[in-house]
Parts: sequence; C-alpha cells; structure tokens
Amino acid sequence: MIAELVAQWPSAQPEINQRFAALAASGTPAPAEYARALIAWPEPCVGPVRIAMLDGPVNAALPSLADRNIRVTQISPGESEPNYHHGTALAAVLVSPGSPLGLLPDVDLAVGVVMESDDDGPYTTTEWVLRGLDWALGLEPRPSALNLSFGGPRSAQMQRALEVITQAFPVAAAAGNEGHKQVAYPASYPGVVGVTAVDAKGRRWPRANTGREVSIAAPGVEVWTLDGAGRGYYANGTSIATVFVTAALASASANPRSLDEWITAHAIDAGPAGRDPEYGHGVLSMRRHCTRNGT
Repeated sequence: MIAELVAQWPSAQPEINQRFAALAASGTPAPAEYARALIAWPEPCVGPVRIAMLDGPVNAALPSLADRNIRVTQISPGESEPNYHHGTALAAVLVSPGSPLGLLPDVDLAVGVVMESDDDGPYTTTEWVLRGLDWALGLEPRPSALNLSFGGPRSAQMQRALEVITQAFPVAAAAGNEGHKQVAYPASYPGVVGVTAVDAKGRRWPRANTGREVSIAAPGVEVWTLDGAGRGYYANGTSIATVFVTAALASASANPRSLDEWITAHAIDAGPAGRDPEYGHGVLSMRRHCTRNGT
C-alpha cells in the first residue's frame, strides 16, 4: 500500500500513521507500582465476580472510587468518627481505575464495616466480626472470596463461624504485623488462607508474623494506594498483601474444596524448599490463571 502511494505521489512522502504518547507535564516521577509485575497479574483481569470485605469504612465518594461498584453496609454500631484510612486503602488496591490501577476495577465490592475507632486507632470485636461473617454468608449473589485484613486472639465462636464460611467460598486473612512467631487469628484458623507480605524483590517483610499457618506471600511493602482523603501513599503490611490474594482467589474462581491445590499451583517457592513458616507455599503468581468474563 505504501509503495503504491509513493509511486503515485512521490513528493508527498507517505508513511504509516504511527502513535505517540502524551508526555507528562509534571516533573514528579510516577509512583513505582511493582506489585502487579511481581505476581504476573494479567492485563486486563476483570470478570463478573463479587468480593466481600470486612473492614473499616470506605470513602466511596472519592473521585477514584465514586463510579466503582462498591456497596457499604454498616455492621458495627457506627458510633465513632469514621476512620476511612484502612478500608479505603484496601478498596483502592482492588478497584481503583487509575493510580493505583486496581486489580479488578469492575468487581462488585461488598464492604461490611465492622470497625470503630478510638485513641488507639481502628479496632473490631468478636461480636461485630461474627455479625459480619453472617452478613457475608447471606449475600446474594454469593461472594467469590472474602477478605479479612485484621488480626487478634483466638475465638472459638469465630472459628466455628469460619468453618461454615470456608465451605461456601475462600477466605484470605492477614498473618499480622507484630513480627511474632505466631500467626494472628483469623489467619490461623483451619481452612483460612493466611497471607504474609513481601517486598519488590520477593523478600518477606521483617514485621510480618511467621508460623506454620502462613499459606502464601503477596506484595505488602511500599504498595502504592490511597488514604481516606484520596491522597496517594506507600502502604506496608500483611493487610495490603491479603487483598492481592483475595483478588486472585476471586478472579481464578478457586474452589474451597481444592484450596490447597490452588495455592500450590499459584505460588512460586521462596525461602527453604517446600512450605515454610515465613513464606508458606511461596509468593503468589498469577501466570495464565486469571480468568476474564468468568471463563
């Protein structure tokens, strides 16, 4: 085609219509978002799935979240001043369409608010979590995965409730950020996927709890996200890492009855050979395993 145009109009110098990118006007470099590359998250990775999350309130009015499919249900009393920081940070990693680029921007995100705040920061209780688990189990359509980015002591009631929940859909929970040699609950309960945090080089975050209940590792060090006011910042913690695993479980339609097989297939071994208390089965990897449009 080009040769024909040159022959007909040699002085016009015809050529292919190429594409040029707009150059940023700001001198501030873009934030480093290594996490998607580290776990080989596909582009695009969307599907008709629902994720449930028990956490603090999400500031769904932010420009980055306002047009997302976020439904917030108040489960705790709601008597304290809303602290949007934690819940919004997790939601942005999941569904933000810009910076950060959410893992599943079109997912239906159901948020059960189980946290209040006092001078020590956000907290929840056994009662509120149990109510939240009951709420999650009653959602229609049923969630593809449940995210629990909080931790504390053992509760027999919570364990019983999660025995039921984990038969219905997979649950990912944070290992904890105290640097203890004991994984926090609910991540320590049988059937729950306990998640630890690694950095851009796949190294375990030193403050992450360790123990035989650790199932898998995911990005959780210097992960770019949004605070409750919509400001970007780099977040650390097993809470953030858990969101990556929850998104992976949901998008890959993991079957709770074959969860161990799914984890083994979606982890690249790290640390000592085989499963270990620092990395579990290894670092999350989504190569060729993220579905699109539910297929």
